[in-house]
Amino acid sequence: LDEKFRILVAVDQFTELPVSLTHTERLLDLPPHHADPFDRLLVAQALVEKATLVTHDRAIEPNGAPVIWT
Repeated sequence: LDEKFRILVAVDQFTELPVSLTHTERLLDLPPHHADPFDRLLVAQALVEKATLVTHDRAIEPNGAPVIWT
């Protein structure tokens, strides 16, 4: 990632969320509603971390993660 993105993340006080074994274990339990592996990982992380996803991708909806729709 370029430096500009890193600065924006720091200014907005976002926290980097590394992928853990717990996330990958939760990923295995997800139903196959979404074909994109990265999006499935985001859902697994949100469920484990009790975080809310911000997206416009309606394919994420059946997975049960909290979502703010854009």
